[in-house]
Amino acid sequence: MKKMILFCLVVNLLLLSHTNLKAQNWVNGGNTLSANGKLGTKSNYSLIFITNNTERGRITNGGNWGFGTSSPGSKLHVNSASGASPFRASINGSTKLYVGGNGGLSIGSSSTPPSNGLYVSGNVGIGTSTPSYKLHVVGNATITNGLYVQNYGTATYNYSGSWGTWSYGSYGGTYSYGPTYGVFGSGTASSGSYGVYGTGGTYGVYGTGNTYGVYGKSKYLGVYGEGDSYGLFGYSSSSLGVYGSGQSYGVYGYSSGGNGSDPYYPAGVYGYNGSYGYGVGGYGTNGSGVFGYSSKYYAGYFSGNVFTTGSYLPSDRALKQDITDLTSAMDIISQLHPKSYNFRQDGNYKLMNLPLGKHYGLITEDLEQILPSLVKQTKFDTRMALPSVKQEPGVTKTSAPAQASETIEFKALNYTELIPIMIKAMQEQEAKIEALTQLVNKLQNANPEATVKLSGISLGQNVPNPLNGSSTRINYNIPTGITTAELVFSNAAGQKIKQIQLNNSGLVDIDTSSLSAGTYFYTLYINGKSYDTKKMVINR
Repeated sequence: MKKMILFCLVVNLLLLSHTNLKAQNWVNGGNTLSANGKLGTKSNYSLIFITNNTERGRITNGGNWGFGTSSPGSKLHVNSASGASPFRASINGSTKLYVGGNGGLSIGSSSTPPSNGLYVSGNVGIGTSTPSYKLHVVGNATITNGLYVQNYGTATYNYSGSWGTWSYGSYGGTYSYGPTYGVFGSGTASSGSYGVYGTGGTYGVYGTGNTYGVYGKSKYLGVYGEGDSYGLFGYSSSSLGVYGSGQSYGVYGYSSGGNGSDPYYPAGVYGYNGSYGYGVGGYGTNGSGVFGYSSKYYAGYFSGNVFTTGSYLPSDRALKQDITDLTSAMDIISQLHPKSYNFRQDGNYKLMNLPLGKHYGLITEDLEQILPSLVKQTKFDTRMALPSVKQEPGVTKTSAPAQASETIEFKALNYTELIPIMIKAMQEQEAKIEALTQLVNKLQNANPEATVKLSGISLGQNVPNPLNGSSTRINYNIPTGITTAELVFSNAAGQKIKQIQLNNSGLVDIDTSSLSAGTYFYTLYINGKSYDTKKMVINR
């Protein structure tokens, strides 16, 4: 009886064990599971899937899915051999997301993407779900290393705002190079106020090109640049460094550089041409082609000759006050000492591009003692010399000669305001000559017989005249029977400065070494009466 009971227990245990083992087996064709049926492991091991006795994927004990990798590092990690596509997603049989074997990604197409790059067949929207363009960004966007738009494309176009293109950089707001245009901007009243607008820590707009460095055309401002060093810098190897066309200003440049006491990098607009043409070209049909303004130094600084077909200065009475007549201009002119000279070309003076050859003018320090208001103290910093142009394909690199940094202080002279003084001096001189002529005529008319007796007398013009040396020669003729004859010299103010007795030789050499530069007169007196007066000019 006991044996029978033990046998029954063993049979029941075997049946129960068989049932449990059978529930754990994977049945070919699929298993039938309950509502809470599960497939997997209860131990701390990964679940591995194999085919052909080769692992094809696994789920780690941490829950990461891996395909082609035994150690997936993400919730889904797909790895493939080189050249094999690791992933493809399709909709209705059409591929919409494809990862190529070259590491690139295609969106919306099965096209092979660029190696390790991105190909998108439709529009891309950032900040918008309804992009209108191939790339449509709503909000701010930063491009660290630049944006390239091929075949004169438009990087940014704003229909309702002020600028077609706006850029800012601590070195340059915009830097571009092109065989035809470095920077080209066009704006109208409806599409923007400026053709090109740029602000930067060093350059507002910097452009280089074989034809135009910067070209801007707009209804109001063709080109506007603002920078700490140069508002606008344009370089061209053959044509125009900067060209601007606008109804208000062709080119407008503003520089905030300098510290208020020196003109370091003072250029609102800097244009350079390396071959021929113009550094800066501005044309205005109803306004200004180029307008320059400076509250402290110079509205325009030109290192070289300046050519103009017309020049006007403000001289309207409505612009002036405290108007008085100029007097004693000859006293001023007689104190001036014109010189001939050559400008220095040594060391850092060469960076100033001072004109070559012999020149004529005044020494500013001498004039300052007489007319201090015509003298302006200024500086030239060698950093103002032509800066290096970044080497780009097709651009010849130019740079200023390597010299130590130096600030050259010098005084500039306003020659223009000397003109009214010279005009007044000529008027005073003409009045003096007229007075002397009338005096001679009066004396001759008072004694007609003396006129007849003196008909053989003559006084020649001094040679040379004007003179730069220390002596001059005067020819004269005195007939016999003359008791006394003398030459009396006077300055432009009529003051007697020298008197020489004459004889019948007909020739006298005059030492002028003690006379300063200016205009003088010499009069021949016969028997105490004046006969003739001549003008003598001394240059130094």
